[in-house]
Amino acid sequence: MSTTGAHVQISLCWHLMKESRPIVLTLAALRFTAGALVATEAPLKLDVVAAGLSWILVTAGVYLTNASSDVVSDTINHKRRPLAQGQISTRQVNVAAICTFAGALLIGSFFGPAFLVVLASMGTLGVLYSIGPRPGKNHFFSAGLIVALGIFLPYAGGSLAAHGEIRPPALIGGLVCGAWAAMASVSKDFADLAGDKADGRVTLPVLLGLRNASQVAAGGSTLIALLALGCTLIPGLKGLWVLWLGTCAFAAVCGMSRKQNSRFSLGTPYRIFMMTQLSTNGALITMATAALTIPTP
Repeated sequence: MSTTGAHVQISLCWHLMKESRPIVLTLAALRFTAGALVATEAPLKLDVVAAGLSWILVTAGVYLTNASSDVVSDTINHKRRPLAQGQISTRQVNVAAICTFAGALLIGSFFGPAFLVVLASMGTLGVLYSIGPRPGKNHFFSAGLIVALGIFLPYAGGSLAAHGEIRPPALIGGLVCGAWAAMASVSKDFADLAGDKADGRVTLPVLLGLRNASQVAAGGSTLIALLALGCTLIPGLKGLWVLWLGTCAFAAVCGMSRKQNSRFSLGTPYRIFMMTQLSTNGALITMATAALTIPTP
């Protein structure tokens, strides 16, 4: 292969990686790890890492599919993503999505039928969200339901890979985080009104207006965060207190964003939403790991 050809291939891989959103892949890995650790009494086996790789691959496939379906609205909303900027083609993204789905299912098949069903469900939800005669993303209710399930499934998958069953802490933690994300993820649409209207989507900001939508996102996520605070009494879920702290910041910023019009201020709640997810799962993993390494007196 010539130097020019190698450069083109490296560039393509780099753009596809950016399009699959590394921050989201990181979150998928953290949720999966948290699901495996919150209900364990012993260090995890090495093969759980391979199961985690399958989850990262299926998540990449989901977001590549979403990128392909969002190219029009992303262009209108001036998203700085490779596909919207013409750095890669829709065909290249679609081929990459198929390959990542296939790789995920191939690896997942080694971890039993239950794990494979959960893994395939994640990919199916992602496809239903983005494409088809009535994509889930086009209405806030179906979008929220798919987001909630898509957040829950990695915790379930992690527990299945590590223990062969979905243990209660992974089940409860996943459901709480999924419900919270379904409400708080409304913030993603604050800065995307123009593109969402052009794409025919009925998001909460389109339906209710920015002010009311931000109040719903802040209020609903705060109520669920209170539930999460109660769940910290469950062994393995003490790290959920971070979710409450992040939600306080999220609700405050939602109140500020609805009074401003700049894209930065409208995008700030979503940044807080993402950081809260990262820190919450980091806390769950850290505390679960500490419980394994610190001997009980």
